[in-house]
Amino acid sequence: MVANREHLRLALVALAVSMLTAACGPTLKQVTISEETIRAERERQFELAFTMMRDRHERLQTVALPLLVAGVPLCEDDAKPLYGIELHDRAFYRRVLGEEFERVAVKQYGLADGVYIRYIHPTLPAGRSGLRIGDRVLAIDEVPLAQKSATEVMKILWDRDHSSDMPLSLTVEREGQRLTLTIPISRACRYPVILVNQDAVNAYADGDNVGITKGMIRFAERDEELALVVGHEIAHNALGHVQKKIGQTLLGTIVDLAIAITTGVQSGIFQGLAGNAYSQAYEAEADYAGLYLVARSGYAITDSSQFWRRMAIEHPGSITGGFLATHPSTPERFLAIEQTSREIEEKRRQGLPLIPERGP
Repeated sequence: MVANREHLRLALVALAVSMLTAACGPTLKQVTISEETIRAERERQFELAFTMMRDRHERLQTVALPLLVAGVPLCEDDAKPLYGIELHDRAFYRRVLGEEFERVAVKQYGLADGVYIRYIHPTLPAGRSGLRIGDRVLAIDEVPLAQKSATEVMKILWDRDHSSDMPLSLTVEREGQRLTLTIPISRACRYPVILVNQDAVNAYADGDNVGITKGMIRFAERDEELALVVGHEIAHNALGHVQKKIGQTLLGTIVDLAIAITTGVQSGIFQGLAGNAYSQAYEAEADYAGLYLVARSGYAITDSSQFWRRMAIEHPGSITGGFLATHPSTPERFLAIEQTSREIEEKRRQGLPLIPERGP
């Protein structure tokens, strides 16, 4: 009897599910697509995604590298040789992006075994050295690379003597021929500029790196606008703002701890206040110095202030500031950039060096 009741219950459940699915099912014609066609379209979309990532990355590097060179007067103690090249291999794409994108990279770049030139900045010395994208790198300063990966070779370049102005010697293979090319170096701030895979319109500096989101890449329609953003973040690092804020936050934490010991009250108020004590001033200082870097890099700065009007349209909340705001308002930033632009143009007119002025 119990078994019969259980069978009846299951039958009723199956009937109910059948009725529900029949009532909710699609009523129009369904397009039939073969698995082969879906696979082909999937591959095409991977190619499109890869191409967009590559183009955004190359645009960012093309804009950023001259700004790092221009920043040397600000970061002189934190400068290193810059070669204006990037390397890659198959393993890089497999490790960072996965096998699907590795296949696309192999197809687009014709990668085989070894380390290859992926990018050459067009206006830095590497762009005039005779080096070509697709050259296979065999040796650096006559030292063979053996079985090293692209990541390991880039680290060799990064760790090369920072105090040396010696040109870089690269031995490459091109169309079956072995060539040794000499690349003069440029001095530049040692802050890698990284494309961050986030849609938010944002950028950051952490003292060692500069991060620019893909949302910001889309928002900064002109290279001059992107240069303004990158220059601002380079200035943060070069002026030591991150380290200063860490120190201020630590002092605030000590005060909070002292209050907690003496009163038993744990608030964290002074940590927050100390961390933000000079935040707006640091942002204004980075805007000021960053525009100088943009000008020193050869970008037009006449309409730079318009960036902040566009930002106000995108984020109306930034139009008004306040005591606890970490950034100046967009009207303040617009007007400050206009004033700095006039200062720079006057220096150009007088033939003076484009170096930011020190405060009183």
